[in-house]
Amino acid sequence: MTNGNGKTILTNSAINAFKSCARKYYWRYVREIEVLARPEALLLGSAIHGFLESHYRQLPYSMPSDLNPKSQAILKGVAEFYPILFMDDADLFDPVAIEKTIHGAILNPQSGRPAREYAYGGKIDGLVVLKKDVEDFKAGDLLLLEHKTTTKVDENYFDRLQLDSQLRLYVLFLARELGAPVAGCLFNVILKPRLRPRKNESEEEYGHRLRLEMNWPEMYHRRYLRFSDQRLQEIQKELWDAKTLIAKARKENVFTMNSASCFDWHRRCDYFDLCASQDPETAIKESGLFQHQEAHVELVTGPGEVFFGRSGRRAVLGGNMNEIKQSTGNNNPHVILLYGQSKIGLSSIAAQFPAPLFLNINDDLEQIKTRSLRVGSWDEFLEHALEISKGKYAPQTIIVSHIDGLWDLAQDFVVESFNKLNGANVKALADASYSLWKEALKLFESKLVKLSGLGNLVLLAHEIVENRNFNGIERSVVQANLERYVQSKVTNLADAIGRVLLTESGARLVTFQPAPHQITGSRLTELLQKQYVIETGKKPEFIDELENLQQKAKKIA
Repeated sequence: MTNGNGKTILTNSAINAFKSCARKYYWRYVREIEVLARPEALLLGSAIHGFLESHYRQLPYSMPSDLNPKSQAILKGVAEFYPILFMDDADLFDPVAIEKTIHGAILNPQSGRPAREYAYGGKIDGLVVLKKDVEDFKAGDLLLLEHKTTTKVDENYFDRLQLDSQLRLYVLFLARELGAPVAGCLFNVILKPRLRPRKNESEEEYGHRLRLEMNWPEMYHRRYLRFSDQRLQEIQKELWDAKTLIAKARKENVFTMNSASCFDWHRRCDYFDLCASQDPETAIKESGLFQHQEAHVELVTGPGEVFFGRSGRRAVLGGNMNEIKQSTGNNNPHVILLYGQSKIGLSSIAAQFPAPLFLNINDDLEQIKTRSLRVGSWDEFLEHALEISKGKYAPQTIIVSHIDGLWDLAQDFVVESFNKLNGANVKALADASYSLWKEALKLFESKLVKLSGLGNLVLLAHEIVENRNFNGIERSVVQANLERYVQSKVTNLADAIGRVLLTESGARLVTFQPAPHQITGSRLTELLQKQYVIETGKKPEFIDELENLQQKAKKIA
């Protein structure tokens, strides 16, 4: 396989194949012959990576049909426990790119000139930006995200990672492509259980034990790795040297067999039958064991996306890499929660924000003549959010109408995913475990945070009256129609919370003034002690003030 410039691509898999046995490299990457049957261990590893991709993208996951019962049980255990064990990841980092392909020139370490006929290619599990300090990394650092499955892990395993060529090459080429330093790697290891079936144990009972085994924290390990400049310089030279050897073999068409690697990893090499055959061409055509498969097909699956959230950075990988250093914080996007009684005109007020785009969940925008996208499910919400992150619609303001409806969609999604994965019949989140409810809350919060990085975010909600106890005194408080913990998440995200109400004279007001009888307030002092009269057909004054704040922030930047 070549890249768009006609250069032969070298991946870690190709280089490792050549180092192991040049003949193996020949069959797979020159002749492009692949075995039809894949080992179960590889199928399980791919399936776990597929689940992790869905997990970090917050998308539904379907169990692969080509796994045997043992692998299915292990995968179900991972899918159950991984989100619970790492549920605080949403507070630790923002995913930037998931399953992202990378390409780059192979540079001569002495002259810095690129190889004329060869280029590097790879595919990372993910790229994340830290939201807070961890170990010797700082908030804002970019980290490569990688996962591996194995049957045994010890300190020697982790010590070897400092010399891992794939990790070092990924960090090197990502930094080049982004034009920004990649500080290191967040490395997750998932242990595969070594349990064997007991005597007289049914397949179902064995699968249940495997599934429960994956619910132990000891089956999951996480390490943070930092690679020195010396290590990165070394791997650049190693890549050049590997390219030189492969180029020589291809030019001379000499691929020497290494019989010592025929049974590496306690399994027969995929191409043993071809090498041992007196007539390999006939074996390819007639044995039924092989097929033609273009090399590096994993690199053809698209560029992946960058989706920075509240950290303020966003871009689309594969486009302008300099965008990753731009901060929407320079535009000072705001998150505003507006709530009020039904039919008080929340949507008409929100429509006055600059370049608005409604995410219409409650289907109540018939009278509002502005752009809107119907959102009938959590999947549709994710799809629209991804489109916006890639530049479609180009809104300056995203309006969620209404936020309580979005919370309902998040709950439905989590329940449906749980039922599908476990064959359960949970009717509602209220009937499920606390951990499932917490997972839904994390999902809801993380996507709001990411949406807030794409421009102004206006959240609309109806109001309710709730009785609260303050130091033994019962008090009625007006607030947005959200469950208490959901209310807390939204309140923490918002820069300002305004209530729309009617005066005795029938005039509409928006107030941000804190008061004992209502949940209102603002981190923006310009709005804090004010209330604004809403005149039909006119832009509310508080929106002008928010735009002025953004213009000031631009000038300062």
